[in-house]
Amino acid sequence: MHVSLLIGSLSGGGAQGVAVSLANALAVRGHNVELVVLSLNNECRQKDLATRVEVKELGVERARHAWSPLCEHFKGREIDAVIAFMPELWMLMEVVRWRIRSRFLLVMRSINTLSEVAQHTPSAVRRWLVDPGLRLMLKRADHVIAQSQKMAEDLAVGYGLSAEQMTVIHNPVSPRFLLRTHTPPPSPCPTPYYLFAGRLEPQKGLERMLEAFARYRQRGGDALLVMVGDGRDRTQLEERAHTLGLTAWVRFEGFQSDPLPWYYHARATLLTSYYEGLPNVLIESIATGTPVISFDGASGPSEIVREGVNGFLVSEGNCDAFAAAMLRLEAQPFSSVSVRATGKLYAPEKIVLDYESVLHLFHTRKI
Repeated sequence: MHVSLLIGSLSGGGAQGVAVSLANALAVRGHNVELVVLSLNNECRQKDLATRVEVKELGVERARHAWSPLCEHFKGREIDAVIAFMPELWMLMEVVRWRIRSRFLLVMRSINTLSEVAQHTPSAVRRWLVDPGLRLMLKRADHVIAQSQKMAEDLAVGYGLSAEQMTVIHNPVSPRFLLRTHTPPPSPCPTPYYLFAGRLEPQKGLERMLEAFARYRQRGGDALLVMVGDGRDRTQLEERAHTLGLTAWVRFEGFQSDPLPWYYHARATLLTSYYEGLPNVLIESIATGTPVISFDGASGPSEIVREGVNGFLVSEGNCDAFAAAMLRLEAQPFSSVSVRATGKLYAPEKIVLDYESVLHLFHTRKI
């Protein structure tokens, strides 16, 4: 089949990593795969693409400028399916498909819990234009991939999708996190540490992580907290760490092009998000054999964390319980082999089969 994956960029984000892993896995399975990207200005994921995956840059920065390039690119081409990795791009492709009079399957892969994004977004365009448009248009979608069961429930209740329109498919993890080599990466930090990896943004609830870490330190915990990533909340978080007396114990490492060593040597990876889709950081962590500790409020963690096997789930917002979980992990360390075994469920060669089922079902109906 000829499959196009459509995404905004190939930057270091989780959705971009999933797009690359899926494109590579589809290519290995013999499909003709292209990755259509709005802009390659921040293309750090491009190096991870298989050579057989074709990359097409549209040369625009935002979806609203992509109408003409998309029409030009897809008109007259023999395409079996397009998988759009952003709701805005899916909406635009619905109109493009109608305009060029094509019949390819158009799949939206939802990258977050849509009702939560609409509630918390600072963007007036997203709140008053994109989300109402989604509520109208999604009811006629060919198919939607939800990353987690909670996301599927949100799409059904909030956006009116039927069960037949959706498939829950977990995210594939990049093969390099599965550590198929026996040589561990060198440690990036000589002191024991807990890890946060991701954007320093309000969604991630990092003020709660700092509060939980402060209570962990008050109870005798001796590890550092290392934050890998960047974002608009960095200065505010640095100030909060100072207020809590944690300046010497919290390290802000900024964006790291290769987070694997940080995962591998951490005591655990921490997540305190208010909402998610399916947190790639938890999947990447367990794939390297490092356990995870997460609040249980966001979509996804409860489908990844196996209590006492690869980590702990903590009741939503309970910073005391979160600190206690960190100390409990130190008192009863996890087996990295057992943790790593749970990460193998997200191997691309397994996840791609679920995508193929969706693609082949539509292809059979089309024929």
